[in-house]
Amino acid sequence: MQLAEKYKHSSKAQEAAGIVKEMFKDELSPGVIRLRESKYYKPSFQMVECLRALKDLFKTG
Repeated sequence: MQLAEKYKHSSKAQEAAGIVKEMFKDELSPGVIRLRESKYYKPSFQMVECLRALKDLFKTG
């Protein structure tokens, strides 16, 4: 069973999905901009793939 399916009714998972949907919607979203501002961010970071994985994990589209 996938994590998204197993925890779809969990209030914590629903809250996390809402954060992903709002803050990591695309490369211009606040969460992504903040990540890029971080001293730990490196240009080699695969942002598009990361966003795709978050959306898949939390089934946000």
